[in-house]
Amino acid sequence: QRLQMRVLSYLEGQPLTRLKYLGPEPIARIGRLCGEVDRALIDFRHPGLARTLQWDPRHAHKLLDRLLPTLDDPRQRGRVVEMAFEAQRRLGEVSADLPMQAVHLDITDDNSVWQRDVNLRWQLTGLIDFGDLVHTWRVADLAATCAALLHHAHGDPFAVLPAVTAYQQVNPLSEAELRALWPLVVLRAAVLVTSSARQLSVAPDNDYIRANVEHEWEIFDIATAEPFELMEAAIFSSVGRSIPESSSDGILPLFVGVTHSTVCPVDLSVLSEHFADGNWEQANIDERLLADAAAVGGWACTRYGEYRLSRTRIDTCSASATCALHVQVQAPPDTSLQAPWA
Repeated sequence: QRLQMRVLSYLEGQPLTRLKYLGPEPIARIGRLCGEVDRALIDFRHPGLARTLQWDPRHAHKLLDRLLPTLDDPRQRGRVVEMAFEAQRRLGEVSADLPMQAVHLDITDDNSVWQRDVNLRWQLTGLIDFGDLVHTWRVADLAATCAALLHHAHGDPFAVLPAVTAYQQVNPLSEAELRALWPLVVLRAAVLVTSSARQLSVAPDNDYIRANVEHEWEIFDIATAEPFELMEAAIFSSVGRSIPESSSDGILPLFVGVTHSTVCPVDLSVLSEHFADGNWEQANIDERLLADAAAVGGWACTRYGEYRLSRTRIDTCSASATCALHVQVQAPPDTSLQAPWA
């Protein structure tokens, strides 16, 4: 009897998608892999690359228009519309300057293969699934990688920055690409959640899709947790690039007739004289100290970039968010305000 047989080889190892925690080293290694693959594909040409693909972010806005109605929850739908619109607007400012080439477009924890070494550290052994290979923006590849890593980030979008740093070391991105990266991450997240909603509307018993929905919404929530401006600044910082300066021409002061000498800055650092006997653990202690200072001179403010003792959390596996990225101001009643960009 004659039989037809096919012999397949495979990569030893496993994907990391079901591991809740990935440390900085595996995250950086996936980012480096993405950069290495993109560098290897830069001269690759094939007629099959010129195709319309669902995951190609150049078509994200049209795809979302079609898929958004499948989101039944109006609150979720509204969030996706708002964030995708802003991401598309920002992307439009730089899209003409984005280099294009063949990219894998799915270099993720699902498609990278790993094994533990003798010290039980995860080591990358290979990459699978080239089914999404397409000719599009180069930075879209890194955006897909960063988006996939967000469900290992424990709510912290900055946790994926080692992937950006590692990519940049082997395949440097332009300024336009660095600016486009986070808008592309948000668009990828929006396409993920709407695509799953569409698939579930067609096949509600599909257990594979249903199992992915929760972590895809986690990706979207983390991708949109911080302002675009902050993520852009963090990306530039992670690759050692200075943040593009914006012009301050025409910007008016928020408070009319107020000078630095008018306002009393309040020290909320670990060396502050205001903290004693554990009072930094009391609820709203920052606001109460600010009000006390304003009661004396009328004006008081917190300090930008200060590490606040009051924001320290004990007995937690996550780093405390102690660095103030904002300023709080206590002003007298009837203080006049004006819009700085009016």
